[in-house]
Amino acid sequence: MPALLIVKAEVQDHDAWRETFDASAEFRDAAGIGEVSIHHEPGNRSTILVLHTFDSIDAAQSFASNPELAQRMKDGGVIGQPRIEIFGTV
Repeated sequence: MPALLIVKAEVQDHDAWRETFDASAEFRDAAGIGEVSIHHEPGNRSTILVLHTFDSIDAAQSFASNPELAQRMKDGGVIGQPRIEIFGTV
């Protein structure tokens, strides 16, 4: 079943975070991510929402629990605990 992984987070500096995110393309590709879209709150680029598509819920769960993801988010300036949710595609 295809899946959507949603990450909502606060970042210290949007541009610095985006640089780290863009540099992680190979990491995301290796995890089997299909499409990615990035959003932010109107008037507040520090609150981000990232949508990732996967071929399966298992792949999304594996990516979400990968310690390297947590480290990359920290390196990118994510503040506190990001909110990560996974939904199956109907």
